[in-house]
Amino acid sequence: MKKITFVPIEYGCNDNCISCPVPRQGERENPSFKDVKESIDKIAQYSNHIEFNGGEPTLNKDLFKILKYAEIKGFKEIGLLSNVKLFYYEKYVKLLSTIKNIKIITTIYGHNEKIQDAITRTPNSFKYKFGALKNLTKYEIPIELRILIHKMNYEYFEDISKFIIENFQKDNFMKVVVMYPKLTVAAYKNKNVVSERMSIVSKYMISGVEKLSENGYNVVLYHFPHCVIDKKIWKNSGEMTAIDGEMTFLETCEECIMKSKCSGIWRSYLSIYDDKEFKPIKNED
Repeated sequence: MKKITFVPIEYGCNDNCISCPVPRQGERENPSFKDVKESIDKIAQYSNHIEFNGGEPTLNKDLFKILKYAEIKGFKEIGLLSNVKLFYYEKYVKLLSTIKNIKIITTIYGHNEKIQDAITRTPNSFKYKFGALKNLTKYEIPIELRILIHKMNYEYFEDISKFIIENFQKDNFMKVVVMYPKLTVAAYKNKNVVSERMSIVSKYMISGVEKLSENGYNVVLYHFPHCVIDKKIWKNSGEMTAIDGEMTFLETCEECIMKSKCSGIWRSYLSIYDDKEFKPIKNED
């Protein structure tokens, strides 16, 4: 079984994303600093990587104390999955830059205020995102930039790609991740406006992925089985953020020559759609 290397430290959030797949504060209690330390100690026994998430982890008043403790434990990579609003303010980015081996993981939904703010359901979230990313790149903090692509934004994927190319350098991001969402909690509740078949969404990804790659960005696809994406971007596919039990394969996947490189299919996706679009790849021609 894959060992967990992430630690939720705050279940509240200052966004209200329509496609959020995690329970919110009130549905579960926030962990104490003591609880977080115990989780860090446990993960340090078997991993050099740790990730803090939520909710929105920057809402935790002990955030920097937690990050410093993780640094002391010697992790080679300390991930922080955040909407980065706090880092719109440069003084916090300066403080963050003192954490050894820190890495920011953050998601964008659109190339403008209209799309980003509609999905986060929070005014000015695009402004905060853009400003924070500029601050983080100024201090050369490693960033994994994720594009969560679904029904509300897939038609604009090429525009999102152009926005990245026009406003950031390839070296600003460790990688640019294109992700299909886990359709649970709010994402499931709002499935009529969030979910779309992967085979439809993926058609709009080809040009944008190619343009990012041509411009030197390290582009990786998460949670897109090879059989639902164009062969041109097969080389980008295969990784995932899912934990054990969240992904699955069909019986017919055993016949697929790409299975060993495939992420599998979200179980949450199959709770909404049938499996007809997933067909085994028999050859690479």
